[in-house]
Amino acid sequence: MPVLPFPPRGRWAWDARGSQRAVRVSSHPDENVVTLSVWRDDLCVGTVRLQPDEVSALIAGLTDGLAALARRPAPPATVVNLHDRPDVSGS
Repeated sequence: MPVLPFPPRGRWAWDARGSQRAVRVSSHPDENVVTLSVWRDDLCVGTVRLQPDEVSALIAGLTDGLAALARRPAPPATVVNLHDRPDVSGS
């Protein structure tokens, strides 16, 4: 499988269980895909490449899940020290 360059921009979502796991979202306009990569510590352990219609379906599922959470009482917030998270600057 070819290795794609790491896009300079992307979004990270951190696992609720701790900063050792994350999902990164990066777009690849030249290939018409959005890539979700699953990270454990500083190692990418898997990727999924989604076409725009698949991204729409994923967003709908996330929206439905978020709406279900909004109907429940919120748990107490947890404060996380940003210095304890991995570097996400891409450098």
